[in-house]
This record gives sequence, C-alpha cells and structure tokens, in this order.
Amino acid sequence: MGDDRSSRVSAKKVPGRLVEFITMHFLRLNITNKLLLGFSSLLVLLVIISIYALTNLNRLNAINRSIVQTDLPVIHASEKMIDLILAQELYSRRYMVFQTSDMMNILMSKKSVFESLLAQIESVPEKRNFPVEELRLLHQQYFDLLLEGTKSTRASSSSMSPEFEDKIKTHQESFIAVIKAMASEAQQDQLEKTGQTTAIGTIAFNAAKVLCA
Repeated sequence: MGDDRSSRVSAKKVPGRLVEFITMHFLRLNITNKLLLGFSSLLVLLVIISIYALTNLNRLNAINRSIVQTDLPVIHASEKMIDLILAQELYSRRYMVFQTSDMMNILMSKKSVFESLLAQIESVPEKRNFPVEELRLLHQQYFDLLLEGTKSTRASSSSMSPEFEDKIKTHQESFIAVIKAMASEAQQDQLEKTGQTTAIGTIAFNAAKVLCA
C-alpha cells in the first residue's frame, strides 16, 4: 500500500521536475541563444503551416479538376444528347413530309453529333463506368427505328404507322432514362465534391487559426 502511494507521488513529481529542468536550462541561455530558439520555433511553425496548406491545396486542385474535366462535361453532354434525340425524331418526320436530301442530311448530322458526344464522355479522365456502349447501342437502334418509320407511312399520309409511333415512343423514353440516370450520377458526384472542398477549406482555416494562436 505504501509502495503504491510513493510510486504515485513520484509519478506526479516527474512532470514538475521536467518543467523545472527546462525552465532552468532556458534561463541559463544567453540572449543570442534565446533569440535563436524563438526564431527556430517560429520557423518550424511556419514550415508546418506551409506543408499543411500545400497538402490541402493539392486536394482542392484534384477535386476541382475532377469536377471540371469529368462531371461537368458529362452533365452538359447529357443535356445535348437529349436535345439531339428529340431533334432526330423531328427531322425524321420532316423528311417524311418533304422527302428531300436536305432533311436526310440534317438527320444524319444529328446522328454524327450524338456520336461525338459519346466519344467525349468516353474520353473523360475518370473512368467511372458511364454507360457509353449501352447508349451507343440504344442510339443505333433508335436511329434505325426512325429510318424504318419513315418507310412505314400510311397511304395518302405523311405520318408513321401507329405501330412505329408506339415503338419509337417506348424506345425514346427508355433511351432518355439511361441518359438522365448518367447525368444524375455526375451531378451527385459534383455535389459531394463541392461539399468536400467546403469541408477542406473550413478545416484548413481552423487549423491555421489554432497554429497561429
């Protein structure tokens, strides 16, 4: 029992003795050494703050680069692709009415633009399993349906047969749903990364404030 008390008392005295030793050693230093010690502490603190700031800056750059080079291009491309799907249907119907090569050329150009947007999504730096191949297949099937629909016009009419109207509408809806899901995923990823940048900035500011206090 007495040994336990003496050990606890000795343990409590150790920090006090250490502080006393450091204080006495510091008081014995001359002015030059005290100044050097003070400047050295500031230098170490400055190095710590600089390293911490650079680390967070690199993280912020990586997140922003991901948003600019992957998320935003996919979101913008998705919006254009939906417009192109609707435009292809429009020009296929105009082709049925006018039966001119100009309308067919416009329809083909819309197809080419859609394919270039798919290539753009496929080339983004981050490979996140965007459904490029599925969209490419759906687009080709959709285009083939439109061309076939132009050949299924009813007698004395410039409109598609009801059968193809239903086929095109059903395929169009499922096609657009896949594109919207891809855009939604990119938007969610963008929101999460924006939240990360805010959190990193707040943590970095608070840490610098503590270190400088």
